[in-house]
Amino acid sequence: MGSPLPSLACLDCGKLSQGSRCPACATARRRSKERQRAAHRPSPYQRGYNAEYRRNRAIVLADGPCCFVEGCTAAATTVDHILPLSLGGTNELDNLRPACRRHNASRANRLDWEA
Repeated sequence: MGSPLPSLACLDCGKLSQGSRCPACATARRRSKERQRAAHRPSPYQRGYNAEYRRNRAIVLADGPCCFVEGCTAAATTVDHILPLSLGGTNELDNLRPACRRHNASRANRLDWEA
């Protein structure tokens, strides 16, 4: 087997670690970046997820309990905007389709879903 990784001084606290930061400092740094990112993100309402969206989401999920992706057997727990809100889409029923969390998150704001 190979030799163990050399110990390095953490860039933040100076403790010896296997990477550039010790686990505690790495976790603190990640959480700090997540807080900064969240502070700059508009609220769901400001991004277009209003009462109309919530009402139509319930209708779509009741009508289509399965994910829209062919071959996916996961239950639809979210709705996907066919034309994303960020690209001018709406919360109307004809622009929403049922999706599992995995496929909805992986599609992001692209126009067509790609595997």
